[in-house]
Amino acid sequence: VASAAPAAGRPNVLLLVADDLRTDLGCYGSAARTPHLDALAGRGVRFDRAYCQQAVCNPSRSSFLTGRRPDRLQLWSNG
Repeated sequence: VASAAPAAGRPNVLLLVADDLRTDLGCYGSAARTPHLDALAGRGVRFDRAYCQQAVCNPSRSSFLTGRRPDRLQLWSNG
């Protein structure tokens, strides 16, 4: 049976990755109604300076999943 408590000395980290989200969330000052994400942001760490590898999703997503830069993957668009 797995324990829900983190092992001693190890951080308890949950990484959520949302693709193509931008900052159109209430917690960033947008008029969008996002109560659940706003509550989650209030309980965790909200990043105010986040960057992506490329301005479109395919190169950024591929870079995140492989650990390689879009130049190395030769991906610059969604084509």
